[in-house]
Amino acid sequence: MANVLIHLDEHQGSQVSNEKEVAALDPNLKANKVRSGVVESIGPSGVYVDIGAGPSGLLLKNRITAAWNPPHRINVEDIEKMFSVGDEIKVMVHRVDTERQRFSLSTKSLEDSPGDMVKNPQLVYEKAEEGAAAFLARVAARRQEMDDREKARRVDPNLKVHDLKSGVVTGSQTYGVFVDIGTSSDGLLHSSQISHERVSFEDMKKMFSVGAEIKVMVHEIDNDRQRFSLSTKSLEVNPGDMVKDPQMVYEKAEETASAFRANIAASEQEMGV
Repeated sequence: MANVLIHLDEHQGSQVSNEKEVAALDPNLKANKVRSGVVESIGPSGVYVDIGAGPSGLLLKNRITAAWNPPHRINVEDIEKMFSVGDEIKVMVHRVDTERQRFSLSTKSLEDSPGDMVKNPQLVYEKAEEGAAAFLARVAARRQEMDDREKARRVDPNLKVHDLKSGVVTGSQTYGVFVDIGTSSDGLLHSSQISHERVSFEDMKKMFSVGAEIKVMVHEIDNDRQRFSLSTKSLEVNPGDMVKDPQMVYEKAEETASAFRANIAASEQEMGV
């Protein structure tokens, strides 16, 4: 039995075209491809376009032009100023829903500048391939930017707890100091990990100015939350050394870090870890 297609406006529930038998959705139809089509009907939700892929595709009003913002204020009369039944147009396939046997279209993706479809739709159709290529390039660039940001938030997989690192102070808050140790994100030197003696916010501001070069030990790594904490308390030979003479702590950092790691290893061996 042939499929019967009735175009119904999605918001008003009104029929906007006559019944017609249509073939199943073309299995080769792909998103982001430019297609030529013919306007079949116009309704409050947008324009139905036959692109020869089985059922007609819906060019929703929010996908017609970037100039319509917000698109919900656009009515049928606005759409009919741009499209007439029988018009030959160019569209980009926006989404394909194989399960529901339907697809959506876009001309907004073909605009070189927002509003081109309002000013000169014919020019948009003539430059459709070029416009689509530019759109896909922008999408790819945004995805790459998002990927780069995500990678920047990840903790360096080579970073290990108890590693000794040189770093530069990048900022401070009441709860601690942020330090750039050359990884993709800064580590937090929490106030409780600065010294065995209590350190106030005023103390921190005196001890750590932005741009200061310091030595820190990696204290903890939270891979789930993609962040890590640091310690100078672990580098103190005597409690309070960071308050009294932080430069001396940095100068002896290698020696103190080695001793600290040796103590940890001895404790774990004693406990049978």
